Amino acid sequence: MKKLLLIPALAILLGCGGGSGGGATKVSIDDDLLGSWSKDCEETIFDDPGDDKYEIQTIIFKKGGKVTYKEVYYKDSSCTEKSGDGTTTDGTYSAGKETKAADGEKAKKLDVHIKDRNEYTMYRFDDNKTTLLVANWGDENHDGSSDKNRANDFEDPDIWHKDK
Repeated sequence: MKKLLLIPALAILLGCGGGSGGGATKVSIDDDLLGSWSKDCEETIFDDPGDDKYEIQTIIFKKGGKVTYKEVYYKDSSCTEKSGDGTTTDGTYSAGKETKAADGEKAKKLDVHIKDRNEYTMYRFDDNKTTLLVANWGDENHDGSSDKNRANDFEDPDIWHKDK
């Protein structure tokens, strides 16, 4: 079952327990990232063809490096007819340190740690900071040990919209 977190894209995640060594690390936070971000209604990728086919993903970045990731499932492609309760998972993140993406343009690092998943990526905002673009994770293993081991491709980014 291939699912995007982020966040998840998006997502969600710098210096906040990124390694397996544990211990206290300083959490970096970008205030522009704080709040709730959602993706548009999209088709899910489930192994079982009997499962619901559509979802809306939401990620909530909070002060103190806390993050909540939600998935709400729907029966229809306009995401109006809910199916079940969906899922909610809490975790941690850090974000904001500037870096360069594959296209040579500036981006910011984003590390999200939710349950047993660790996502290491980059993000950018649109000019109004109402749309969050997260580098596509793809199928590669990005362990965050260096910028080369971090998702950095904005050619087909995950797109998240600021919730009101």
